[in-house]
Amino acid sequence: MNAVLAEITWRPRIGDANALAWYITASYFIASFICVLVARRQRETNSGNSDRQSRFWLILAATMFALAWNKQLDFQILLTQIGRELSRSGGWYGQRRPIQAAFAISCAALGLVCAVAGLRAVWRKKLPACVAYVGVIFLLTFIAIRAASFHHIDTLLYGHPLLGSWLNTGLESGGVMLVALGGVLALRTTKVPR
Repeated sequence: MNAVLAEITWRPRIGDANALAWYITASYFIASFICVLVARRQRETNSGNSDRQSRFWLILAATMFALAWNKQLDFQILLTQIGRELSRSGGWYGQRRPIQAAFAISCAALGLVCAVAGLRAVWRKKLPACVAYVGVIFLLTFIAIRAASFHHIDTLLYGHPLLGSWLNTGLESGGVMLVALGGVLALRTTKVPR
């Protein structure tokens, strides 16, 4: 295990210092703040399920806050490097492509199952919670697939001749925007008793 850890080059530092990365990082923090505001508003409503709804939005806020830090610190790179070094030390690095493909497909399938199951759970909580939930599931699935570092996915997300890194940025910021939109809709539709 020490040999595996010795090969890890990831260090906690700012990983993406370009304007698009900072825009997405700021978007994560803004979405987190919006979710905190919704959680607070939900608590103030004093309705029968306001505590559960408040917890839902606080969990979303914490998730978005953690993903904001991850955007700059790139913890998925650490996980990718650990996986790569474990596969090398285990002697199956040459056969990693089918495992990476299975991982990416499993993440996408799990994301779809979680989205459907979660939507059924939040459906009665109205449209804002559904929009935010779809956004966070999309983000978590996207990040897990990206962490698999499957060459064809990386090429599509970062090296496409026409899209460059715009596809990666668009997909990630789209998920963040869905969470923020769900929060804004919840703030607009939740009435606090006077």
